[in-house]
Amino acid sequence: MALDAYSPCPGGLDKKIKFCCSDLLSDLQKIDRMIEGEQFLACLKHIERIEGTHPDRACLLAYKTLLLRVTGDHEGARTAAARFVEKHPENVVAIAELSLATAAEEGGQAAMVVLARALELAAGRIHSRLYEAIWGVAGVLAMDGFVLAARMLALSLVSTRTEDPRPLELIMALNSSTDIAAVVKEDRTIRRPPEGVKWQAEFNEALERANRMQWQSAEQKMTALADQVQKEFPWIWWNISLLRSWLADTPGAIVAARRFASLDVPLEDAVEAEAFALLLGQDPLGDKLPIYDLEYPVSDADSLGEALASSPRVVRVPDAAERYAEEGQPPPKDVFILFDRPRPSPDEPLTLETVSRVIASALLYGRQTDREARLEVAEVSTSHLDAVRNLVREIGSDKLGAEVAKEGEEPISATREMLFPQWRLRDGSRAEDHRRLMSQHRERFLLEEWPRRPLGALDGKAPQDAGGDYTSHRRLLAVLLVLESWLEQPEPEFDINRLRSQLGYPVLDPVAPQDFPGGHVPLARLHRVATDRLNDEELLSTMQRATVFNVRRAMRRLAEEVVKRPSMAGREERLHGYELLVRLSPDTDQSLAHIDEARRAVESMGRSSAQWDIIELSIRLLRGDGPEISRLLTHLQREHMNEPGVAQSLENLLVQVGVLRPDGTLAIPIRPPAETAPSIVVPGQESGVEPGKLWTPDGESGGEKKLWVPGAG
Repeated sequence: MALDAYSPCPGGLDKKIKFCCSDLLSDLQKIDRMIEGEQFLACLKHIERIEGTHPDRACLLAYKTLLLRVTGDHEGARTAAARFVEKHPENVVAIAELSLATAAEEGGQAAMVVLARALELAAGRIHSRLYEAIWGVAGVLAMDGFVLAARMLALSLVSTRTEDPRPLELIMALNSSTDIAAVVKEDRTIRRPPEGVKWQAEFNEALERANRMQWQSAEQKMTALADQVQKEFPWIWWNISLLRSWLADTPGAIVAARRFASLDVPLEDAVEAEAFALLLGQDPLGDKLPIYDLEYPVSDADSLGEALASSPRVVRVPDAAERYAEEGQPPPKDVFILFDRPRPSPDEPLTLETVSRVIASALLYGRQTDREARLEVAEVSTSHLDAVRNLVREIGSDKLGAEVAKEGEEPISATREMLFPQWRLRDGSRAEDHRRLMSQHRERFLLEEWPRRPLGALDGKAPQDAGGDYTSHRRLLAVLLVLESWLEQPEPEFDINRLRSQLGYPVLDPVAPQDFPGGHVPLARLHRVATDRLNDEELLSTMQRATVFNVRRAMRRLAEEVVKRPSMAGREERLHGYELLVRLSPDTDQSLAHIDEARRAVESMGRSSAQWDIIELSIRLLRGDGPEISRLLTHLQREHMNEPGVAQSLENLLVQVGVLRPDGTLAIPIRPPAETAPSIVVPGQESGVEPGKLWTPDGESGGEKKLWVPGAG
C-alpha cells in the first residue's frame, strides 16, 4: 500500500509518519516508489542527498541499510546498520538490520547475539523487517550447524505469515535430516515445575519471556533461579540448556546439559543429556584424526596420468573433471580414486581381507600459464597417510617433485571413518554383497576393535576400561548413544544391546508412551516403543512422529506393526506403512515382498495397483532384473497407461534413472559395443512389440532405437 501520513514509520519507530517524520512524507513516498520500481542505486543517491539536511533520521537509515543489503554491498550495509544502532539503540529495525549484516560478515552465531537483542525489544511482535532478519539469520545458522537455533527461529515465523512456505520447509528439512542425531533434533519444550512451588512467580515470568522469544532474559532469569531450585526441580538446567541452544550459545548449552545430567534425574534422561552435550561439540567421541591435502609438482603430466590409470590400485573417474573446476580456473586433466589394494579377481573370494578400500582421491592438473603441472591428493586421513604416500611415490617415481602437505580444516572421527568405509567391489557384485561385507565389518570393528580404543570423551580410557563411578558410567552410556545415533543410517542395522552386554551393561528395555509426561517418548527411545501397548490411533500418531523426524529404526518397527494389524485393513495408513517398509527394508528382496503385499492390499480396496508397479519397476531397474523390467513395462502399458498420472510417473522414473532425457528421448547409448551382449532389453517379448525397442510414455514405440544399459555385460 502507498505510504501516507497515517502509515507506520518505516524507520521502526512506534509512531505514525505524521507524528515522527511528516516533513519527509513526500520524500518517503518517492523512496517507496523507487524501491517498488527496483531503482535501488538511484534511490540510494536520493537518500544520501536528503541525509545532508536530515542526518541520522531513523526512516532514512532504515531504507539505506535495506538498499545496501539488497544491492550486495555487505560492508556498506554493516557500516550503515552500526550507525543506525548507534543513533537509535532501542530501535528494533536497526538491530535487525545489524543482525543481517553481521550474518553476512561473521556468520550465524555472531548474528544471533545481535538478533537476540532485537527479539527482547520486540517482545513477540514480529513486523516485516524483523521477519526478514529472523529468516535470514535462521538460514545462516542452519548452514553453520546451529540447528536448534535455526529451527526455533523458523518456528516463530510459521504462524506469522502462513503464505510463506520457507520457514516450514526449513523446519521439515532439519527434522528429517539424517545428519542430525535424534537426541539433538528432539522436539523439546520448556519443562514446567509442579504447581504451587514457592518460586512459581519467578519461573512463570521467565516462561512468559521464553514464549515471547525473549530467550536472553528468560535464560538469565532461569539461571538466577537454578542453584536455589535444582534439587527440587533439576529440569531447570535442561530448560537453561534449551534456551542457550536457541541462542546459538553452544558452550553454554553443553555446560547446562551436563549440569542437569549430574543431578538426581533418571539415568536415561541423564545419558541423553550427556549425549546431547557430546553431539553439540566438535569432537563427540574425542577421537578426531587430522585430514591432509597433499600436492606434488609434476614434470610430465601425460606420463603420470598413464601410469596412474594403469595401476591396479587406481581408477580413473571418467567425465568427472568439470565437477572439480574452480571459478576462473581450468579443470583438472583427470580425476582418480586410490585404493589400498587391487580389486578382487572374479575367482577370488569377496571378503574383508580381499575387498579394496578407497583411501584418497587425486586430481591431476596440466601446466597452466602461471602454474606448473601438479597432482593434488585430497582429504587423506591420518590412518591412510602412509599408504597414500607410498602408492603415489611408487607410481610417480621420478615424475613427482617434493610433497607439500597441508592440514585440512575438518578432521574426521576415527570411529566414524571405520563405521563407514568406502569399498570397490568387483564387477558383477550386488547390493547384498556390500551389505554382507558391511555387516561383517561392523561386527568385527564394534565388538572386537572399538572397545579397546582410547577415547577423549572417556578421559583417554578405552570403553572396556571406563567403568567405575557414576560419572564414568553415565559418560560411557552417552558415548554408546552417540554411536547408536551414527548407526541409524545406513543399513545394515547393528543391535547396540550386544555391545552394551559385552561392556557389562543391561540391555535397553521396551518403553511405552504411558510412561512419559503427555505420552511424549524421546526420539532417541522411539525405536524401543512397545507396539503392543499402543491402540491403533496411538500407533499411527507415533509412526507419524517417527516419520516427521526420520527416525528410521522406529519407522520400520512401527510400520511393521501397522501392516500386520487386522484392524488396519482398508485404511490409507496401512499403505503408508508399506511405503515405509519398502524404503527401509535392509535388502531389495524384502522390499519386493512388501510391494507384493501392498499390491494385494490396494487391490482388495478396489483401487489400481499401478503405483506399486512403478515402485517395483524402480527397484528392478536398480537391480538390473531385465526380464522383470520388461514384464512390468508391458503390464503398465497394457493395464494402466490410461489411468491419471501413470504415464507421467513412469516417464519421471525413467528420467530419474537416466534411461530418458526430460524431453523423452533416450539418454543412454543406443547400442552396446560389438563385443558386449546386453543383458537388459525392454519392453518384453510378450507384448508384440519387437524385442529391443523402447516404449515411451508418449504412447509410441521408440522406433529403431534399442536400449542398452551400461555395464550390463
